[in-house]
Amino acid sequence: MNHTTLSGRPVADPETGTSESGTAYARFRLAHDRRNGAQGADREAMFVNCVAFAGLAESIVGPYVRKGQKLTVAGRLEPDNYDAQGTKYRSFTLVVDDVVLPDRQRSDSAQQEAETS
Repeated sequence: MNHTTLSGRPVADPETGTSESGTAYARFRLAHDRRNGAQGADREAMFVNCVAFAGLAESIVGPYVRKGQKLTVAGRLEPDNYDAQGTKYRSFTLVVDDVVLPDRQRSDSAQQEAETS
C-alpha cells in the first residue's frame, strides 16, 4: 500500500496551471518538521514536493493554500527519475489526494456561528 500523510507548511504559494492534456494542477513544496531523535535536539525540516490535480487543485489547493499555512496532506509517493550532468537521480513527489486546512476549518466554523447568532 502506498499511502503517506504529512503535516507541515508550504514554503511558497502553490504554482497552478494546466497540463498539456488539459488537467489542472497545483504544485507546492511542503516543509515537514521531523525530530532529530535525541531528546531536546533541534528539529530538522524535510522538504517534500507535492502536486494536486483536477478538482482538488482548482477548488482547494489553488485558492486556499498559502505560504506558511499549516496543513495536512495525504496521498501517494511517485518516483521522479532525472539526469543532471550525466548523473542519474531519483526523487519522490507526493501526489495529493486529500488536504486538510485546520486554520480554514476554524475560520469557516467561526463564520457560520456568527451568521447563526
